[in-house]
Amino acid sequence: MKKKFLLGVFTLLSALLCLENVYANSSWGWVDKRPFDLLPLVIIITLTIEVLMTINCLDEKKWIIVITVITLANLVSFAAPYIYIQGFGAEVGYTFKECLDNIPTYNVCFIYLLMTVIIELPIVYGILKSYTQNKTKLFKRIILANTITTVLVFIIERIFCSGSY
Repeated sequence: MKKKFLLGVFTLLSALLCLENVYANSSWGWVDKRPFDLLPLVIIITLTIEVLMTINCLDEKKWIIVITVITLANLVSFAAPYIYIQGFGAEVGYTFKECLDNIPTYNVCFIYLLMTVIIELPIVYGILKSYTQNKTKLFKRIILANTITTVLVFIIERIFCSGSY
């Protein structure tokens, strides 16, 4: 029984973490807006929500430090998909602009949430934990803030961005 359970967990994790994108001679294109075009709006919304949620669980309200740390973490997090698609696109001869226009890999999904938490949590928690007595609350609040903002970005993308093959 335990062996079957472990095999099932391993299979599920393998399916989630070892995904390969395959593009046969397709011609994907964004119909109206690309997710990249919405980045300024998404950044403002994300930073506002994450700063407000994080600052409220700190004992010392260090606004400048919190804004700086969360901005830094988000810059790293927002850049990661573009670095990934540039690396992926470079393998098949696409420029950065062609990657944004022709490859539908940026869409926010569960993997993006996982990546965001993996990137941002160590940065934000690692720096801000010294400003609170309740480290568990800070840890959970960072994950909650990232979940909320990722879901909002997911909804914004689905409303304003559409593409087809």
